[in-house]
Amino acid sequence: MIERIVSMDKSLLDAYSELNMSYYYIDINAKELFNGSRSEEVSNCRKLIKNHFDKGDKQEALCIPWNDEYYKSGKHTHTVLLYLLGLLLENDLKNDLESMFKKIIPIERDWYEYKYTLFLTCLYHDAASFIEHSVLPNFPNEAQKQLSYYIGDLDIKI
Repeated sequence: MIERIVSMDKSLLDAYSELNMSYYYIDINAKELFNGSRSEEVSNCRKLIKNHFDKGDKQEALCIPWNDEYYKSGKHTHTVLLYLLGLLLENDLKNDLESMFKKIIPIERDWYEYKYTLFLTCLYHDAASFIEHSVLPNFPNEAQKQLSYYIGDLDIKI
């Protein structure tokens, strides 16, 4: 699948640079995102994520208790790279994902937007990785079978 997108004479960054717009018609401009020092790349990725939430008027969604840790770790750079990879694979994944979602989310109206779903999936997977420090036991008791056991005292709304 990825071989079709990235040839031997083209880097992944080159392929990312061919992407145009994200779901809010935000210019991706991968060459600008990843053409600088590490601190500039980190800053650019943070701005791209913030820009999406600003455009969607969803700034409060970024107010998670471990937000500082997420940014300090550079996870948001990984989030952006994962999002760009997903955009490259859109033609291969979009219809299958929509079919799968329709099986578990019985909504009659047209609600699915691949780029939007992908962005949120990448963001929240990486952001939530900070609560993944718990080790799953081989033989969990009843309490350990519940998500609330692992969330603990974090103020997370499920």
